[in-house]
Amino acid sequence: MTDVRVIDDTGTGKESPIRVPRPALWAAAALIITAMLLGGIGSMAGLGRPQPMEGTPVVERHLRFTDEADGSVAVWEASTIVHRVARGEENFIRGSMRSMASSRAQLGLGNEAPFTLAQWPDGRLTLDDPQTGVRIELNAFGQTNRAAYARLLE
Repeated sequence: MTDVRVIDDTGTGKESPIRVPRPALWAAAALIITAMLLGGIGSMAGLGRPQPMEGTPVVERHLRFTDEADGSVAVWEASTIVHRVARGEENFIRGSMRSMASSRAQLGLGNEAPFTLAQWPDGRLTLDDPQTGVRIELNAFGQTNRAAYARLLE
């Protein structure tokens, strides 16, 4: 056993020993070392990292998003409105677009350039901003949120 001295909290100023069994200390050290080794192995193997997109997209659209006077969001492809997000609906689209627009604003970029919505051969959906280099992996946000963007590819 290993003694650890702790000052008594009763105000007497005396130390009181706490006994920690050596096997518990060795087990704690082994657990920490194992976690570090597994984390290092996982990092070297590329676990948890997004995989690069292979090939070319199956479907790809270049879309712009604009706020309308009635609170809706118009989704444009070239000079045609292809979808309208009504006020208070499809909040995932609204939130993700506000986030990407904010990234552009921080860099002093305008909103004229379109975003790229793509479906890849493995079924993943991505939303890219070619101006900032930001990519959102839409599958990571669940089936319902992915479906909101998938409708824009139809």
